[in-house]
Amino acid sequence: MPFLSQIEVSGRFRGIACVAITLAFDPLVPDEYFSSSLPFTWAFCRFLCEFLVGFFLGLVARFALAAVELGGYFIGFASGLSSATMFNPNQSNQGSIVSLFLTTAAITSFLVLDGHHALFKNLLTTYTTLTPNWFSLESPLLNDFFKGIVTLSDTMFRAGLQLSIPFLLVNTVLQFALGVLGKLVPQIQVFFLGMSLQILLGWFVLLVSFGAMLLVYEKLNTSAYSIMGFAHG
Repeated sequence: MPFLSQIEVSGRFRGIACVAITLAFDPLVPDEYFSSSLPFTWAFCRFLCEFLVGFFLGLVARFALAAVELGGYFIGFASGLSSATMFNPNQSNQGSIVSLFLTTAAITSFLVLDGHHALFKNLLTTYTTLTPNWFSLESPLLNDFFKGIVTLSDTMFRAGLQLSIPFLLVNTVLQFALGVLGKLVPQIQVFFLGMSLQILLGWFVLLVSFGAMLLVYEKLNTSAYSIMGFAHG
C-alpha cells in the first residue's frame, strides 16, 4: 500500500496497522471463510491465498504510483533535469527531482482523496466476489487474475509514457528551433542557451499540466482496480 509500504515507515507501526485492520475486518468477513473442519494444510493454503489478495491489492495501487514515477523520469530527461537527484524514500535510493516531486504529490492526493478508504473497500469486496476456493487451479478466477496483472503492467507503462508526451514534444520543437538558430547565427552559444530554455520550458509545462497529471493519477487508480476485477470507490 502506498505510504505504509515505504521503508521509512517503521516495521512496528506497520505491524500494529496490520493487526488493527485485521481486527476491524474480522466481524465483516462471511462465516464461510471460517471452517474448523478444514485440514491444517488447506487452512494454511487459504491463508496464503488471502495474503496474495491483499498483496496484489496494494500492488495495484503501487502500479499507479509507479506510472507517475516513470513519467517523472521521462519528464526529467525531456526537461534537462535528469541529473538533478534527491533521495527517493519510495525506493530508498537517489531519484530524479521531478519524479520525486510528482510521486510525493501523488501520494498526498491519494490520502486526501481517501484512496486508502477505497483500498479497504476493495479488500472487503473481495470476500463477496471471490469464493474461498478461488485459488483452485480449475478456477477461471485464477487465470483472469494473472491476465489482469499483465494487462495492468502494460497499461501503467503506457500511462507513464503518455504523461511525458507534452514535455517530449516541447523539447523536440525546442531542439529543432535551436538547430535552425545555430545555423543562421553561428555566433550564438546554442548549447548554453538551449539548456536554460529547456529547463525553463520544462518547468512551465509542468506548472500548466500539474493538475491534469493528478487527475490522470486518480483515473489510473480507478481503472487499475477495474482491470483486476475489483470494485472501486
